[in-house]
Amino acid sequence: MNKDGRLPLIAPAEAAAKIREGALAADIRSRAEYRGGHIGGALSLPPEQHRGKLPDNAAPCVIFYCLGGKRTAMAEAVLAELGRGRECYILEGGLQAWKAAGLPVEADRAAAIRYAVERAASSDIILIAGKGHENYQDMQGVKHHFSDFEVAEKALAERI
Repeated sequence: MNKDGRLPLIAPAEAAAKIREGALAADIRSRAEYRGGHIGGALSLPPEQHRGKLPDNAAPCVIFYCLGGKRTAMAEAVLAELGRGRECYILEGGLQAWKAAGLPVEADRAAAIRYAVERAASSDIILIAGKGHENYQDMQGVKHHFSDFEVAEKALAERI
């Protein structure tokens, strides 16, 4: 926190460097907004969880963000309490500034697969590339079960 008790702002490029060094990006938007695109590896921390606590294994540095910065500014006191004991920042300009700086945004992979399956015509071919044989996603060193095949198979079954 700053001397005035406020969380400091951090520019997108500086935030990206801190994230590469192990900082945690925490997206405070709704889950639906998060699924639409977020900073890679970001923790989804929707409003209903702002009064909770960060995971015990959360990084010692946390960068909170929303779309444009207004919601993080409005929730600053709650976020400061949530991040107590950690180095915390608010991403200046939010996800919009992150994108404007040319930094990558990750869409929810399962949502993207479901979207493609739901909208494909019977003669379309859907190419799901990048995962290969792996049945997990590695997020900040933690492996989470995820299978492109299982998601596509379920989406196709729901479509029939």
